Amino acid sequence: MFVRKLSYRGKDCLFRDHTGQWVLADFEGPGHVTHLLVCPSDGPLVVTVDGQNPMLLEFPTDIYFRSCLSIGSDSPVESFEWAVTLLPPGCDPRCELTKPGSYKLTQTDYVDPCDSASRSEHALVAQNESEVFELEGKTHRSHLNRMAFDISIDPQNVGVVLRRTYDRFHGRQRARVLVDGVPIGYWYAPIEDRKNRWAEDEFFIPIGFTAGKSKVRIEIDPPAGTPLWDVSEYLVFAVKDRSTVDSA
Repeated sequence: MFVRKLSYRGKDCLFRDHTGQWVLADFEGPGHVTHLLVCPSDGPLVVTVDGQNPMLLEFPTDIYFRSCLSIGSDSPVESFEWAVTLLPPGCDPRCELTKPGSYKLTQTDYVDPCDSASRSEHALVAQNESEVFELEGKTHRSHLNRMAFDISIDPQNVGVVLRRTYDRFHGRQRARVLVDGVPIGYWYAPIEDRKNRWAEDEFFIPIGFTAGKSKVRIEIDPPAGTPLWDVSEYLVFAVKDRSTVDSA
């Protein structure tokens, strides 16, 4: 369970959709909006929950969603803030999963798709991959089809977090994630920023796919018609029960 926060002002938004609407929040998977603050705009927000008919709401709060959520506006807002709790695939968004502060992240691996030694170490293969580019002293590359690699993890995990550093010149990057050949969900990064291009994003792999394992194979598979999936590096973290870590 992870909380994402974002705030911006003026004529900023995640992206403009095909109708010209200012999209302020866009999520895939289950979750719960725990905080939303909007300064006045010319009209109510357009809120779409789980793909149902859009609702016009002045101050939407305490929103639960099982598959997707979108919040937009027909005109720019002065400022916008939200915090959302994102849950693992298949979870009931109304269930309490953990108590805050009860888990700790421990890094177990590092994958650099731009480095030949790292690619060999992790048995990394990719289809329709770009050349290596450099941006502000850091390398990155993108791929149109599947990339697969092995990662080392702590067998005593209660889940794993993949943290990607990437170029968000193109927004709405989306990819299916598979663990040991099993699809577990979609990794979606909607934000586009052509000025501050470097970003980090995370994907949570539930314990059912990682418990007792010291290594798993990850596949990142962008579906047809989506922007290229960009990556500079992946950091791998085991989610550990803090009481177990502290007593060790």
